[in-house]
Amino acid sequence: MKIILLLVLFGTSAHAAELTFKLDSGKSVKMTELRERTLLLNSSCVKNSEPSDCKAWKLAQVSSATGIHPQGGQEPGALVCAKLGGRVQIAKDSRNNEEAFCGFSDGSLISCGSLYAIALKNSLKP
Repeated sequence: MKIILLLVLFGTSAHAAELTFKLDSGKSVKMTELRERTLLLNSSCVKNSEPSDCKAWKLAQVSSATGIHPQGGQEPGALVCAKLGGRVQIAKDSRNNEEAFCGFSDGSLISCGSLYAIALKNSLKP
């Protein structure tokens, strides 16, 4: 029984990880990394290891990299974020690594890297 429990615990942790980030505002947010999808969303947007009904996920699904032309070191995900009406927020993890997130009016967040990857994929669809 203990072996089965360990397998379940380690098996699920390989697919999703919860990380804590501190926004510039000082607020801490819990983010869930869905490794199979290379997606980083705030934890309230994730149910049963799947993205759920929040503005960040809904808008990411219809995002496009068409017309996005980064210049001078601009973050392409931040440009997609602005195109969707989101607000870029910088946060740090426990090791002081910075991550750019796109925040929406419902409080949902998606990493700018994840957002750009989804937008690129959507742009390549026929």
